[in-house]
Amino acid sequence: MAARAPSEARLQSLLDSGQLKGALKMCEDLELESSVVAVPTEGAAKCRKVQMALYLLHGDLCNARHLWRRLHPTLKAADGETALLWEVGKAFWRRDTAAAYAAMNRQWSADVGGLVAALAEKTRGAQLRQIGRAYRAVPLARVCAMLSVDEAAARQSCGWPVEEPPQDNGGGGGGAMVRPSPLPRDGAAARALGADVEADLAALAKYMTFLEEKRAIGGAAHASA
Repeated sequence: MAARAPSEARLQSLLDSGQLKGALKMCEDLELESSVVAVPTEGAAKCRKVQMALYLLHGDLCNARHLWRRLHPTLKAADGETALLWEVGKAFWRRDTAAAYAAMNRQWSADVGGLVAALAEKTRGAQLRQIGRAYRAVPLARVCAMLSVDEAAARQSCGWPVEEPPQDNGGGGGGAMVRPSPLPRDGAAARALGADVEADLAALAKYMTFLEEKRAIGGAAHASA
């Protein structure tokens, strides 16, 4: 265990500094190194679940699936989180976004909590872009269902105009309607790529916010000790 401590510390340092690609590369290298060990170490369990979360965050479902298949049974059952992460992966594999949100909506450990929060943020950003391309008018309730959020969060997330139903319609006119902004025709592909980059940055910002909150809580606890 002591021999693995430097590797674990370096992995955590990469995650804390937002170097997610570097963290994933390190997880893959550590997996190769540990493949010759008959019984996985305790630190391997954390590394594998971080690796699974990073694959999902990068949209690499194939590698996430292969990782799950080759995992040692001890690691699959270590603390349950790797299996829970793969439940998220399976939902994305089936293109069942609602099930993916449901699988992500739980209390996660500090090891992967920020990564899962970033994944949820990135998924909502991608769905908002799809809504913007597919609709000119869509019920607010539909947007809520697609993003798995309540009305207040949906209004804040999309930032599009929302037409409220008439007050004197006797209840038969339906609910509020969202008016998504269409994508520009010129340079649409480049703009879509730019939106993807913005979504990645937003996801990274979400993860870094999670880390800052964790540091603040840890610092307060240390000060009171």
